[in-house]
Amino acid sequence: MKMKKMLGAAALTTAAAFSISAAAQASSFSDVSEGFWAQEEISYLADENVMNGYQNGVFGVNDAITRSQAARTLVRIHGLDTADPEPVSFSDIEKSDSAYPSIAAAVEAGYFADAEAFHPHDLLTRAQMAAILTRSYNLQTAQPVDYKDVPEEYWAEGQISALAAHRLTTGYEDLTFRPSETVTRAQFGVFLARAEKESFRAPYAVLPQKEADGLYYPKVNGLSADTEEVINQTFEEQAQQASERRREVAELSEQEPDEDLAEAYEYQQDYRVESNTGDYLSVVFESYEFTGGAHGMSHQAAFTFDPQTGEDVQLQHLFDADTNYAFVFNERIRSGAPDNGEAFELIVDFEGVDPATDQFYVTEKGPAVYFQPYEIGPYAAGIPSYTVPWETFSANGSDRPDIQSFSFQIEGMKDEDTFKLMDEAGMPFTTYVPRYFDVENISSGAADGVLVSAAFTEEAQPTDDPVWRFIYPSYGKGGEGTLESMIQNVHHYARQDDVNLQIVNENDHPDFGEYEIRFENEEGGTYRITILEHDGTFMEWHRVYPVEMEEGIGARAEVLKEQWQWRE
Repeated sequence: MKMKKMLGAAALTTAAAFSISAAAQASSFSDVSEGFWAQEEISYLADENVMNGYQNGVFGVNDAITRSQAARTLVRIHGLDTADPEPVSFSDIEKSDSAYPSIAAAVEAGYFADAEAFHPHDLLTRAQMAAILTRSYNLQTAQPVDYKDVPEEYWAEGQISALAAHRLTTGYEDLTFRPSETVTRAQFGVFLARAEKESFRAPYAVLPQKEADGLYYPKVNGLSADTEEVINQTFEEQAQQASERRREVAELSEQEPDEDLAEAYEYQQDYRVESNTGDYLSVVFESYEFTGGAHGMSHQAAFTFDPQTGEDVQLQHLFDADTNYAFVFNERIRSGAPDNGEAFELIVDFEGVDPATDQFYVTEKGPAVYFQPYEIGPYAAGIPSYTVPWETFSANGSDRPDIQSFSFQIEGMKDEDTFKLMDEAGMPFTTYVPRYFDVENISSGAADGVLVSAAFTEEAQPTDDPVWRFIYPSYGKGGEGTLESMIQNVHHYARQDDVNLQIVNENDHPDFGEYEIRFENEEGGTYRITILEHDGTFMEWHRVYPVEMEEGIGARAEVLKEQWQWRE
C-alpha cells in the first residue's frame, strides 16, 4: 500500500450500503464463498477498510455501485483529506449531504470532472469506472486497444485502452468491453485492487487489435520485450494474411456477374483466447469467407506459445516422451461427440490423429485437436474439436509400484530380475516387463498398441525387432469383431508368403486368454499369438524372438502374464 494521507472524520462516516464490518470478518462474508472469483480482492479491500460488507454479513457482490459510493471508495484507498476540500457546486449535491466531503475531495483530486451535476445516485458504468481509475492512478497508454464496441471517437476510448494496457482488464471473450454496462461491487473491488496492487493483475494481457473492419488479431502486453516481439509478430503476420485474403475476395466479387451475389461476398476474422496462463498462451483464429456457392466456408488456425520464452509449443511438447497421446485422442474422436455438437458419422476412413498435427490448442481443462470443415465430417459438423482432460493422459491403471523384483524358473532353476510397470497411456491393461526392455507406443489408425524390445542390461541395446507386440482396437466396445473372425485373420496372416509360419499347436481354451496358437518360423524360432478379451473388446499379444532367447524371454513372459491387470 502507498503511504496514506491523513483521513478526515467525514471519510470515516459511511452510508448504510457501505457500513463497516470488522476486517476480521473479511473472509466470512456469506456471499463470498471459498474460491469465489473475487475472494482475494474483496478480502484485501475489507482488511484495508476500503470496501466492507453490510451489517447483515454480506458483501453484496452483485449489487450495483453508484457514483457517490465509488467516490467514497477512492477517497478511502487514496487516503484523501475530506476535512476541508475545495467546494463544488453540483446542482444535485448539497453540503449537508453525507457524501459531499468525499465527492468534493475526489473532484479536487481530479478523479471526477466538476460539472453542472454529479448524478450521485446513478449507477457507475464500466466506461466511467475506466475514467476514474485511470485518473486516480495516472494510467496512460499510447497504444489503442480495439474493442469492437469502443470506436475511436468514443469519449472514454483512451481511458479504456489504458485500463487494458495496464492489465486491469482484458474485456470479454467476444472482443467487447461493454462500456455502458453497470459495475457491481465485486467487479469494482477487483478493478480497484488491480489498480492499487500489481500482484492482483494478470502477469500479461492479450488485447484486441483491429487490422480492418471485421479483421481482428491479438496483441500480447506485459511479457519481456523479446518474447512479446516473437509472439506479436506471429499474430501480426496472421492479420496481414487475412487482410490479403480479404483483398482477394473483394477482387473475386468484382468478377461475379450476379450483382446480388457479389454483394454477399465477404471475409472476416476473429480470434479467441483458449489459454492465458503461466504455462501456455493458446490463441485460435477463426475466419469465414463467402465467394459464392451454396454456403460460405470457415477455417481455424491455432497458435500455442510458452509465454516465458515465446517459443512455439508443438503438440508433443505437452506430454512426456512415452505418452501415447495420439491413441488417447483417437479414442476420444471415435467414441464420442465433439465438444460442441452432436456425434456424426465420419465421412472418411479416419486413420487417426497425426502426432505432429498443428491443429490443436490448449485449454484449462486439457488439450484439444480440431478438424477443418469436411476433413472428417459433413459441413453441418462445422469445425469439430475434441478436448481431452489432462488427467486422461496421466491416469494410472493402479497404485502398483513402478519397480518390482520377481523370481521365475530358467532351466529348472530359480532366477530373479527387476521389472518395471508398463502402464502406457490409453493401454487397456497394465503389467510388468523386464526393466531394460524398451517399450514404444504405436498408432496405426485402425489399431493401436505397444511394442516391446528385449535388453537384459542397462548397457545392452534392445533387439532390433520387438519380442512382444500388444495390438488392440482404437475404439469400440463390442461389435468390432468376434473371436472366430480374429482366429481366421491370424491363420490368414500366417499363410502369407512373406510370413510363412507353420502351426505347431493351437488351443481355444488356454490358461491365459481366449485362444492361443503357436507357430515356428523357417529359422526354428517360436511365434505365439494369444487373443484376449476384456469388456467386449478383443486384443492380440504376439510373441516372437530368436531361438537363443526363448528360455529367457519365455520365463519373463510368465511374469508378465501373472501380473496382468485389466483397466476398469
